[in-house]
Formats: sequence, structure tokens, C-alpha cells
Amino acid sequence: MADVVSLGVDWYRRGWVGVVLRPSGPPAVVTDPALESLIARLADADCVAVDMPIGLAAVERQADVLARKYVGQRRN
Repeated sequence: MADVVSLGVDWYRRGWVGVVLRPSGPPAVVTDPALESLIARLADADCVAVDMPIGLAAVERQADVLARKYVGQRRN
């Protein structure tokens, strides 16, 4: 396994939740009301992946149209 610290982040009702994967030890779960402070708390992360919802912009982007078409019914 590579010596990479990874952080996967998603939004939930109270803010943001992240799962931290380290080369040693079990996964850790962290939460924070603000995305910026959650990421700042894990400054040693080599990779941060943030799940972004489709279609929140006021103008529908081509990327959203294509993503919605690709995922179909599974989008929620």
C-alpha cells in the first residue's frame, strides 16, 4: 500500500463529513459545519475528493446534463 493519506468528503444535513484513510490504522470519520475547516484540520492529506451534487447552479451546465444522463435513475 502506498504511503498516501486520502480524505473523501460529502455534505450532510449538519455540514460536511469526511472519511480519512491512512496507510496504517483504521479509517477515521470527521465532521465539520464548514468544508474549508474540515480540510484544514487534515493538512496532511495527500488527496482530497469532494462529492459535489449535480445541478445546484442557477444555470444548467453541460457537465451536469452529461452526468445526469450517464447516472440516470441512480443519481439520488
